[in-house]
Amino acid sequence: MGFSRLMEGDKPSNLVSKLTKEEEALARFRLTCISPIDGKYGKNVDPIRDFLSAEAEWRTFAYIQRVLLETRVEFGKADIRHLEEVDRALPQLDPLNMALLEENFAKLTK
Repeated sequence: MGFSRLMEGDKPSNLVSKLTKEEEALARFRLTCISPIDGKYGKNVDPIRDFLSAEAEWRTFAYIQRVLLETRVEFGKADIRHLEEVDRALPQLDPLNMALLEENFAKLTK
């Protein structure tokens, strides 16, 4: 019930487009922040940011879902067209929109 309020028609809401430029910039920074001292030592943590940040978590989540679907295709439980659709969508993935959708969904389900 709550999830349907996050949908506009059949398309997921693009919550990023509803943010101001400043809100978006800050939210995107928070997605890559991995430490309270990130502001001071940010350059030193850059090499591991792609593995330990919230953004990395969202991208990895999407990749794992892709691998699970690929496995279903290999066992004949899903069509290759579904995997191809996911492969086309992955480059367009916006971790910030995923985080905002999750945040709004969590509020709706409380």
